Amino acid sequence: EDVIFLAGRDPWRLLETYADGARDRRPPAIPKKPPVSWCSWYPYRLSVTEDRILETARIAAERLKPLGLSIIEVDLGWEKENLPSTFEENERFPRGLKWLSGELRKLGFDLGVWKAPYTISEFDPVVRRHPEWLIRDADGKPASYWEWFWEPHGKVFILDLTHPGAQEWLRGNVASLARRGVRYLKCDFIGCAADNLAKRRHDRSIAAGGATEAARIGARIIREALPDGLLLNCGGPEQPGTGHWPLLYSCNDTGNTGFQNMEFHQGNFHTVACHLFKNRRWGIIQPSCLCVGLPGPLDEARLRATAAFLSGGQIDIGDTLTTLPEDRWDVLTATLPPCEASARPLDLFDPIRGNPDYDYGGVCKGEARDGEAPQELPPGSLWHVHLRADWDEWDLVGVFCFDSAGVAEKPRLKRFSIPFARLGLPAKASVWGYEFWSRQFLGAVPGARRNAGGYAHPGDFQDLALKGVPGNLDVAFFGPGVKLLCLRRIRRHPWVVGTSFHQGCGTELSEVRWDAAARTLRGRVRRSKGESGLLVIAGGPTNPASAKAGGEPVPLRPGANGAWLLPVTMSSDSVEWSVSFANRPR
Repeated sequence: EDVIFLAGRDPWRLLETYADGARDRRPPAIPKKPPVSWCSWYPYRLSVTEDRILETARIAAERLKPLGLSIIEVDLGWEKENLPSTFEENERFPRGLKWLSGELRKLGFDLGVWKAPYTISEFDPVVRRHPEWLIRDADGKPASYWEWFWEPHGKVFILDLTHPGAQEWLRGNVASLARRGVRYLKCDFIGCAADNLAKRRHDRSIAAGGATEAARIGARIIREALPDGLLLNCGGPEQPGTGHWPLLYSCNDTGNTGFQNMEFHQGNFHTVACHLFKNRRWGIIQPSCLCVGLPGPLDEARLRATAAFLSGGQIDIGDTLTTLPEDRWDVLTATLPPCEASARPLDLFDPIRGNPDYDYGGVCKGEARDGEAPQELPPGSLWHVHLRADWDEWDLVGVFCFDSAGVAEKPRLKRFSIPFARLGLPAKASVWGYEFWSRQFLGAVPGARRNAGGYAHPGDFQDLALKGVPGNLDVAFFGPGVKLLCLRRIRRHPWVVGTSFHQGCGTELSEVRWDAAARTLRGRVRRSKGESGLLVIAGGPTNPASAKAGGEPVPLRPGANGAWLLPVTMSSDSVEWSVSFANRPR
């Protein structure tokens, strides 16, 4: 194996340089755009059926296909006896995968399936018929890898990928999926090929127990047997520079909402942050399934969706579409299509510090402590990406707060102080700020409300942006939750500062222009027919006189900090809009 040594001042840039070097040795064949898929696991698990897949696909064809959904994936539960190693359909799929793939294709989707291709259940006939295809223990018997968590439970063994018979078994079964119309394969638990247990292989000539080479053998067989399929590496060696895996799982399973605590999410999204440098270099990363439905709270759904979006990777939807509440549909559709670029974590190597808690009682009594050292925030709390469109360019900053105070604890205000230099902005810059999830225009940042005599009280924090250190973006809110901030250059005329349609805060807009002579701001929205949303417009010395969307007059509403809210209902997938401003000053 080749080795590369790099040194420099910017650790993140070193990681990107390393990733570029590995990619350039053998560029992987990865999609130009991150795919959008739907996965049956979190909605249905082992109760998945043929009918449930089709009813999901019919809804998805109406509401999600226009936003990029192209794959319907049947996770564990389609196989005979629910065994991870079988490739035969069970009674819940009576007409088989080939028929199902044809029905999905009529709706405009490719069929995907889940497999654990190297994990052989003790109940699989392979164990009785070909024990020589399995990794052995010291006594020459199949080595138990672990106990299968789901029905029918039991021991599982590791397929010996150096054995010719095992190789042909794998090749034949994956090829059968291709013949049945499968175009997306989620390969799970494949890390077992490199497990420390897997030492006693059939081919002893492969060095170091065969871990790396065995994983390459398996990946090569799967790629050759499913040449036109998208392959997701779920839990195995990533093998940069081989081109075998266009899609890369990047964290632990996210689970259904509500069942995971914030400590889990903090660690999981910290892990995603550590993988962001690989995205679109070694493959497209997948930050596990995106679940935004019940039973968890709305703030958790938004937190999950923001991390998935800013990753710039694959969006793998994990919700029950037949029962998804409309407020969660809003979160889901705002995440699609995927982000056009990958965010960079601002604080993995150089921590960001936040101000100490606000002491309301101390402020009122004149006893507030001054000069207390700012607290270091958990790494991976701040993600940043710079976006461009034909009409503007802007910065998105994801601010994640995983604090979850218990009932008996004092609520804790989380304060973030982000140097403009980390965002690539001049230290003396002043920009317009907009928070996506709350639709709140923040006005000029840095900046905050000013009370007479310097009076301070808790109501000041309703504005989100605080009066902090010059050259910093200072925000504060209670967790758990997330704020997605959009920062734009300030104009001397009216301009769009954000939208409610999409987390990109303007990537769905085009042809935005200010006509000074006509005193009119106009542009175009491109979204799915039937969607409704807002454009948030700020700036200008006069009040709006009239507005149109889709050729029809629409009412404007005043928003935060002098902004105006323009409602738009998509009568088609492309709608023109305009706002005309009066001649008289405000």
